[in-house]
Amino acid sequence: MAQLVTPMLPVLAMVAIMWSAEVVDTALDGRLDRFGIRPRRLDGLDGVLFAPFLHSGFGHLVANTLPFLLMGAAICLGGTRRFVQVTLLVGLVGDLGDLVRPITAELLFGHHDAAVPATR
Repeated sequence: MAQLVTPMLPVLAMVAIMWSAEVVDTALDGRLDRFGIRPRRLDGLDGVLFAPFLHSGFGHLVANTLPFLLMGAAICLGGTRRFVQVTLLVGLVGDLGDLVRPITAELLFGHHDAAVPATR
């Protein structure tokens, strides 16, 4: 069992942080959302670090959790290092793009692209 869980620890840790953040955000009446990305504003740069963990409610989080777990697991088959590299690259590039034009779930779509091999 440990052989299955150990490679998944980064994915499980991220999901735990996302759910914990949403519980705290709900208790604070949505005040954590201000730490997300603010498009077309330099003071929104700090949101690049926090945006992957912030969601616009439990519905949004529920919709993202299962796909994130599945795609994260697929990426983790290539090793923890690959998962960390993909997550950092996708998170950084996707979130910086949000500064120009807001796009949701870039981390989820980026993991999809890394987990699903090209068919051409």
